[in-house]
Amino acid sequence: MTVEVFSQRNPQWAGEHYGLPQAAKTSTIGDFGCGITAIAKKLTLLGWPTTPLDVQRRLLEFRAFKPEGTFNFIDWPKVPLAYPQFQFNGRADTPNAPAPVRVLSLITDRLVMDNPVIIYVDATPYVKGLQQHFVLVTSTLESGDLVIHNPWNGKVQDLRAYGRTDAIAVCGVILLDPNVTRKAA
Repeated sequence: MTVEVFSQRNPQWAGEHYGLPQAAKTSTIGDFGCGITAIAKKLTLLGWPTTPLDVQRRLLEFRAFKPEGTFNFIDWPKVPLAYPQFQFNGRADTPNAPAPVRVLSLITDRLVMDNPVIIYVDATPYVKGLQQHFVLVTSTLESGDLVIHNPWNGKVQDLRAYGRTDAIAVCGVILLDPNVTRKAA
């Protein structure tokens, strides 16, 4: 079975506006849509096929973007308003230090339950300042290394582009888990 890897730069949606209407006209899914692309891929893998463009529209409809700053940051606790098949169970942020074992366990424990995990890495790890890039962890290699679906390049890969080890690459984990008490919208 071939599993499509979504790319935020797919011409079907890359040029579409991303975030709230107040976001800059240059805010496009192609440039900034890694988070919604990871959400779309997670939904699709869990049996609710969708696209990044559909996720953009639903998050906008349910006001799940932060109404401040650049107007294109996902308000993660509000994602379940748009997708009640998810529940938000918090986040673990470790952008300035290697992720501790307890944070890496949040990922691997979910993978064992066939629950892909949205994490963020530094898109430019060797340049000063964190540039959040959301990816979807879907499995591990025999070595234990994490395997991701990368929204930027549309590839299935390990995290070596973002750090020498998974602990160095992982800057944070978004705990958006299946909601077993609610039905899908």
